[in-house]
Amino acid sequence: MDIILAGATAYRYWMRTRRVPSAPVPAPNRYSLSLTKREMELLVAEYGLSLPIHALITSENDRRKHSDLVCHYEGTGRVSCIVPIHEGLAVSSPELCFLQLARSSTLQELIFYGFRLCSTYRFNEFSPTGMEPIEPLMTISSAKALLTRLSRCHGSALARKALSLVIENAASPKEIEAAMRLSLPYNLGGYHLNALELNPSITLDKAGQAALGRPTLKPDFLWRSAKVLAEYQSDLTHLDREQHAFDLKRMNVFVRMGYKQISINSEHLSSIPRMDALAKDIAKLSGKYIRPTLADYPSRQLALVHCIQRLNDERL
Repeated sequence: MDIILAGATAYRYWMRTRRVPSAPVPAPNRYSLSLTKREMELLVAEYGLSLPIHALITSENDRRKHSDLVCHYEGTGRVSCIVPIHEGLAVSSPELCFLQLARSSTLQELIFYGFRLCSTYRFNEFSPTGMEPIEPLMTISSAKALLTRLSRCHGSALARKALSLVIENAASPKEIEAAMRLSLPYNLGGYHLNALELNPSITLDKAGQAALGRPTLKPDFLWRSAKVLAEYQSDLTHLDREQHAFDLKRMNVFVRMGYKQISINSEHLSSIPRMDALAKDIAKLSGKYIRPTLADYPSRQLALVHCIQRLNDERL
């Protein structure tokens, strides 16, 4: 077997393994794409992939016509964008995978993939929350660097547009959903509450550091210039007395430092009218207004919700 996983298959590989990539290397100038039906089945079984297999080719002459194999041609030259897995098997780097996904995705889907590749969680059925923290597979800066070097490749324009709307460091699927719906522009079904940061560090004043015994805190959502922060209240969270007392101290510290706070929960995300009200509350605290002028804005909202939920349901 001699194959470089690409596109949708590379994305599924990265979401399944969630291993921080080793240093990428350039794709070989020429190699023989050798993949039998049996080898495809073994790949699917071993790495939790699905057919068709998307593979990278380095010459148009290597393109194959096969119902279970989709070939992606890349003129990557000596750009380091391939991550070896073991002998005979490699995968497109997360950044190259993002570019390849741009060729078969809508803008909303590609933004979701960007959020996911830049997120800091993976699913773990043995964890109390069903998730555990990890290092992100890619960053916005690393993706920008690759797109700059491959600016003429098919899909690069859409990838750059999507990347400009991606926010790093989402720590859960609900954070991705809330962030996309709150921050995306009206034409994509969002509330255009941009300048949003996810899980950023806020340096506490001396009184706050003394009260909490730490120099910084990380709220789930932050609109820094407006000094508005929000926390997602998970349905799975059951606070003990000690944690509840800490959260009260935390809230008081933020209030004393001039921050305005609001809570987000699953009820907001499950109802567009409740989400509308939440967005208006955040806008009011930020000194802004929610003013979509598109006649079909409600249908765009619904389309965004369905897109996010469909992709989240894959639980990759």
